[in-house]
Amino acid sequence: MKKPNIFKSILSTAVLLCLGINVNGQCSFSGLDSIYCADGSSATLVGTPEGGEFSGPGVTGSTFDPVVAGSGDHVVSYNYEIIKENYYLRSAEGEPWGSASNTEAMDLAFGAGEWSMAEFESLDPAEVFSEATGFVFIDGSDDGAVELAAFLSANLSLIEDWVDEGGRLLMNSAPNEGSNIPFGFDGSTLVYADPSGSVDVVDLTHPAYLGPNSPTAVTMTGSSYSHAHITGTDFTNVLVNSTDATNIVLCEKAWGAGHVMLGGMTTNNYHSPLAESANWRANLLHYMSNATSRFYLRATAGDPWGSSSNTDAMNLAFGTGQWTLGFFETLDPEAVFSSSTSFVFIDGSDNGAAELNTFLIDNLEIIENWVDAGGSLLLNSAPNEGGDMDFGFDGSTLVYADASGSVDVADLLHPAYVGPNSPTAITMTGSSYSHAHITGSGFTTVLVNSTDATNIVLGEKNWGNGNVMMGGMTTSNFHTPLLESNNYRANLMVHMSELYDGYVCTATQEVTVLEPLAVSFTTEDEIFGDDGSIDITVTGGYPDYSFDWDNDGTGDYDDTEDLSGMVAGTYVVIVEDEWGCTASETIVINSQVGIATETQLAIKLYPNPTLGETVLEMEGDFVYMLYDLNGKTILTGSGFNKETLELSSLENGVYFIQISAGNVNQTVKLVKK
Repeated sequence: MKKPNIFKSILSTAVLLCLGINVNGQCSFSGLDSIYCADGSSATLVGTPEGGEFSGPGVTGSTFDPVVAGSGDHVVSYNYEIIKENYYLRSAEGEPWGSASNTEAMDLAFGAGEWSMAEFESLDPAEVFSEATGFVFIDGSDDGAVELAAFLSANLSLIEDWVDEGGRLLMNSAPNEGSNIPFGFDGSTLVYADPSGSVDVVDLTHPAYLGPNSPTAVTMTGSSYSHAHITGTDFTNVLVNSTDATNIVLCEKAWGAGHVMLGGMTTNNYHSPLAESANWRANLLHYMSNATSRFYLRATAGDPWGSSSNTDAMNLAFGTGQWTLGFFETLDPEAVFSSSTSFVFIDGSDNGAAELNTFLIDNLEIIENWVDAGGSLLLNSAPNEGGDMDFGFDGSTLVYADASGSVDVADLLHPAYVGPNSPTAITMTGSSYSHAHITGSGFTTVLVNSTDATNIVLGEKNWGNGNVMMGGMTTSNFHTPLLESNNYRANLMVHMSELYDGYVCTATQEVTVLEPLAVSFTTEDEIFGDDGSIDITVTGGYPDYSFDWDNDGTGDYDDTEDLSGMVAGTYVVIVEDEWGCTASETIVINSQVGIATETQLAIKLYPNPTLGETVLEMEGDFVYMLYDLNGKTILTGSGFNKETLELSSLENGVYFIQISAGNVNQTVKLVKK
């Protein structure tokens, strides 16, 4: 096949496009060329990771058929929804308290057979706490407490690192042996003391209280509901002792890119009301397996404008300890912008603008790809240094100009205006409310300058499977009315976080199926000898074309497009384009040599050319003489109406037959092959 350099470049570019869309290199596919002939063979596609779905014209399952796709430019996609393993870990001693309630809770949360069980004493920690695992429920209650303590002593660092990279962990123990257990995660401890007979749900908006299994209860009792409590820092309490809220039975916090929940609960067969308690336990598992990370990123220089208002907004939106702070200068982009993260708030205002600009220059591609795969991003900067900033996402720019002292909400049905935190305001002012505005395409405006609606202070748009919101707002401590402005800022974060609908890894590649090669032709008959011709026209494929006629051997593709000076006969041409696509055509040059005009004898000579015999036809009596190019007589004879000449013994070449009838003589050319 002949492939010019231009196509080698296209193929390389297509592969780069395919790989470029990956997030953390998790999604790609192979087996597809960039160009196919119209009648090309099918290609088998191989996706990574396995189990995704191919789509596009000509795609059936994992096969691409260019014939089915048809001519033109197409896009083939490979989509892989990130689905990770769920584990329940316990001791080989058996189910805590001899109850199947933990197993039943796992079945209720994920479905029977949709999770894996492993034992502390025999599992492979590196396999369980790996990229392939999303959620782990560890329960070392009853006679498994000592085994849990030993397991944690050997593996706590590995577990913490796994959570830090995005894992979600629910670790619980209601001991019936041993003593306090170090639970890690910045000094947390399971304290084997102060059991709780009754517990209260701290936050009635917590997902575990709301569902998906219902009903649940605000207060649950048991004998005992817990055998231990948790101590540690930066936790959000989930369940506390009904009479002593400092006795923490269940708590949670963000840890790097992941999430951890720690508790001292007994199995829920001891709890009442029984149905509500069983639902609560299953809901905890469901919540933790679906928990995603949320980040607030800024420069190490400190909170913009020396205000904690961004931190306050994150706390109001998600709860204290339910999000992670990262710094432009030190964070790991692949850990932040990963399949475990649903929402990122980036603020490079004030003296963090230059650091944000550098961060975006280095990481804009991975950020765009993360959003494309399903992430939600709020990107904001009210600079106090530097100049305009490339915000990406199809040419968006933060323009460091035209500050706004007053802004209006563009859509009063927008979730950030409607709630969940209220009240909010239609118009907000500040000194200044913004230091910059946004330019770009495809945006829906959210906040605009009160006197110039073309000055976009905040806009949003869909980007692939995700969403991006961009703004030039200062921190809300500069805004009035203050309460309404603070609520609005938190609502923006809730809105963007709730837009998250799962993470889909996507790889795409452009492919072109060429137009079919087609050969059309015209011919000129041989009339006087060696004067026949063929003129062909080629369309489709990818020019330039090469030609291989069969009159001088085959396989060389060194022939001219058209033939001239040819004897009558059948000719075959094969045409190949620059991509190696081929087409063939069989063409006949007819002979008029020896066919009489009105003043000539009505002679027919066939076949001509001949391999052996030829038939001479003419009405009435005639005589003939066969001679060669040198004029040497080879054969003479006579006939009536038809005469068959046997010429097998003649050498191949050109001969002439002179036919005479009455006073008329005529010569006909004959070719022996």
